[in-house]
Amino acid sequence: MALNKILLAPILLLVSSLYANGFVIESGQTVGNQTMSGVGDVGTVDAGGTIQGGSGADGVDMNAANQSLYNYGTITPGNFQTSVVSVASNALILNDGTLSAGEFSNVVDCSGASAVITNNGTISTSEANGIVISTSGGISSTVTNNGTISVGAAGTGISTFASNCIIINTGTISGGNEAVGIYDDTDVENTKITNSGIISISGNSATVISSLGSSATIINTGTLYVSGSSVTAVSCAGTGTSVTNTGTLHATGSGATALSCSAADASVTNSGHIIGTTAISLTGTSPSLSLSRTSNIQGSVSVPNDVLALSVQTNTNLALTLDNSSKGFGLLDIEAPYVVRADPAIAVIDPTGLGLQSDVTADLSDTILNGQRLHCARSRGCGLWVEGIGSYRKRNAQSSALSYTDFVAGGLIGYDAYIAKHTISVFGGCSYAQANISTAPQEANIILGCAGLSYDTCFCSHTFLSLAVMGGYVSWDNTRTVMNNLASGGTDEGKAHINGGLVSADVSLSQAFPSLSCRPYLTLDLRYADLFLGTYAETGSLADLTIFHRNVGLITTRLEAAFWHTPCLGFLEPFIGVFGRFQVTGREVEAELLDIEFSFNQPGPLNLVAGLIGLRGSQTVGCCNTFFNVEASLDNARSARVLGELGLKF
Repeated sequence: MALNKILLAPILLLVSSLYANGFVIESGQTVGNQTMSGVGDVGTVDAGGTIQGGSGADGVDMNAANQSLYNYGTITPGNFQTSVVSVASNALILNDGTLSAGEFSNVVDCSGASAVITNNGTISTSEANGIVISTSGGISSTVTNNGTISVGAAGTGISTFASNCIIINTGTISGGNEAVGIYDDTDVENTKITNSGIISISGNSATVISSLGSSATIINTGTLYVSGSSVTAVSCAGTGTSVTNTGTLHATGSGATALSCSAADASVTNSGHIIGTTAISLTGTSPSLSLSRTSNIQGSVSVPNDVLALSVQTNTNLALTLDNSSKGFGLLDIEAPYVVRADPAIAVIDPTGLGLQSDVTADLSDTILNGQRLHCARSRGCGLWVEGIGSYRKRNAQSSALSYTDFVAGGLIGYDAYIAKHTISVFGGCSYAQANISTAPQEANIILGCAGLSYDTCFCSHTFLSLAVMGGYVSWDNTRTVMNNLASGGTDEGKAHINGGLVSADVSLSQAFPSLSCRPYLTLDLRYADLFLGTYAETGSLADLTIFHRNVGLITTRLEAAFWHTPCLGFLEPFIGVFGRFQVTGREVEAELLDIEFSFNQPGPLNLVAGLIGLRGSQTVGCCNTFFNVEASLDNARSARVLGELGLKF
């Protein structure tokens, strides 16, 4: 509504100039008090124009409804007077210039209903106890500051003493000792305060936003900063007040409080930073606190008079401790695994890091054994070979798991012994894998050292059988960032080193159809992979997590159709296929958190189906054979993966 009125301002100015009186102060003019008495009067102060109220006089008096004032110059009142006073409804005041007032004086005072006040310039009170903008009785008024407001000691930047008002700050508000940036009074209702700018108060007993009225709504996406002794960034006392912070509430100094709500039924929603000696104090009855995974709370959280209803966004790593005067936690809206300790303290974990272990198991196994399957690109015959392997996967978020990426890179070396129609290969190598969850910072770094054996043979002329097995040692390092209101910076890190192993076995059966023009062949593959990890305990976090020994077992079935093409000295083989992956062990996780044992189910897909497409080939020059294999897959659980191999055989 406020925006519409501002957009209509030029039209109102044109209409009013035809049917109403007013004034125009041109550049270079300096005049005394200006009074508008007619309905719809319009006053304009051009850039370079000045109104000086003089002794005992206001700058501008607006005494009738629907009046408008446009200031691009300077307006100052006399001692103990006000720059702009409006007493009737529907006033429109736009400042693109400079307004000021003296001690115990307001700069702009609107007592009429539905006023629209917009500051794009500079408004200040240099002396004590002044109010910059006041809607003293203006019900349903809107105040917007896009410019600069400066407040003297014990003064107020923007205040309202009427219900249903809207206060918006996108600019800058500053003040000193005992100053208040934005204020609404005890008897008002439904004030809405929105800040996307910067409000900074430096001085003892100062408050950035003070809301006393009931059913107030405070939304901060910018920065509220206060420093000094006994200061508060946001203070609210009205029943049913709602505070939403996605920006920063920062209070520093002795006894500094970032957010204080003494009202009943107060609700706080945070996804930003709340920083103070006391970060949050909820002293009223039935308080509620909702935290997203991007929350950062630094300082004590106090709920002395009632239990706290707590809501935590899914996939959040959290350690929240209430101070010793708190009664504890009441209603909990938490879908992730959590435990509550009687301190009172609560710890919540994001289990995505455990869910991604099945993907890592599959990717490690696939990169090692794909090159050992029958009809991979290596040429027949005895020889030494080396191979680079890698894969990249991105899985999008699901109901129980966040999105994440994982990649694998490594190398293999092996020797093929070809006897009649039988090939036996021995190989070994290592690979490095990394998995990242960026939206709830977690990282896993995995090193695998492995060795294996494969065998393939041809029988019945066009039927092929391939067997492969591998095993290896796994070193898994985990890092998990945990929100902790008692930690320096509001977060700490739980770190763990895990020892384990990986075993995998693969069997493939292929049938070629050389009589057909495209020379296709079909391959049916069955693979089992098992990642087994020992018990581990994190260190470095208040909410250190212990995970007891678990196995992640996967069975993968794959059906593939390939098409043989033989250019000179080599071949190319495009292929398409489908596969299904089934997790047969490791779904339930046994854990310990805050010295409390509990269990939960691993998130993410247990079973999935995917389509794939790829190309492999080789080229022989002299005694050297280069070969490659690349494939891309997309599964029904919102994951895409690219896997590749590139090697050289002598």
